[in-house]
Amino acid sequence: FEISFTLSDIKPLVLGNGDIDAKVLVYLKSERVTSSLQFVIKNYDGVRKVKFTANLNDATWTEYELPSGYDLLNNQTDIKIVRTDTEVQLYLNNNRVFEGEKFMKNSNYWGKKTIATPGIGTFKCGATITNPKVTLK
Repeated sequence: FEISFTLSDIKPLVLGNGDIDAKVLVYLKSERVTSSLQFVIKNYDGVRKVKFTANLNDATWTEYELPSGYDLLNNQTDIKIVRTDTEVQLYLNNNRVFEGEKFMKNSNYWGKKTIATPGIGTFKCGATITNPKVTLK
């Protein structure tokens, strides 16, 4: 399936102390275990940033720097996620990022019969999400 939306006006409601202050979550499946992609907004060494977490089996929590040129805090960003049987693809402003990275691979977490309930959610970030679209193939 594909999920696409435009993300803008991120205003975290909590400055925080390095814990997870705010996030935009994209749900990829929901059953005994869940999986999601998360754009985590928090202070890193005193600087507010957005990092990316591929939480594909609900057991990982590694934050990755977005490639240079993508400032989700201060810009409007078109986001598209494509979930296939073998991987998750992430597109920011129509450019694929993290292509070929192991953390974007299925690694037997789901199959063709895996129940999927795709969706978008936010937590404490005051983000504006426009043009949401979910396409099942």
